[in-house]
Amino acid sequence: MTKNTSIKMIAILVTALLLVPFIASIVPGQAAQDASTTIQLGDFFFQGPEGKTGPFDQPEVNIATITGASSGEIVITLQNNGKVEHEVLSPLFMLTNETSTVSFDSAGNQVSRVETVGSLREVAIEPGLKTEITLSLDEATFRSFEDDPNHALQFEIECFVGHGTSGDHYKLGMRGFITLKP
Repeated sequence: MTKNTSIKMIAILVTALLLVPFIASIVPGQAAQDASTTIQLGDFFFQGPEGKTGPFDQPEVNIATITGASSGEIVITLQNNGKVEHEVLSPLFMLTNETSTVSFDSAGNQVSRVETVGSLREVAIEPGLKTEITLSLDEATFRSFEDDPNHALQFEIECFVGHGTSGDHYKLGMRGFITLKP
């Protein structure tokens, strides 16, 4: 083995060892698994791991905290267990570069898939369906967590079906918060 070949092999080995932590941090699907939550939708409420929303005369509650948002990708699963359709909105949906929305029926069969470039406005969810929303956060949003590891962002989540009527889902209790943490 020549001296040049030995130096090249050492350089390749050192480079490979330096890349191991970086490669391990970008394992496909890992971010989505860590940075995710499931929220149940009833006829007039959201229920997440941290709380359940109530009527308009009660304070809004944080229904879910998603840790791992600094990865740049989060997954929110919405399960409509109620008897009415909901149109779920959140300013969080607007802070995205790409979105994938996949819906499943009660047997787990995929019934629709929509991928968008840019932000998402709302998600319509029929009774009995489960929808997984994968949000690729815009760079400014996920980079904000790098600047401050204690940083948290809170976003309202709401349903505006029947807005301005006696059947206004928002006023009947479909409003709460989702918090993102690094």
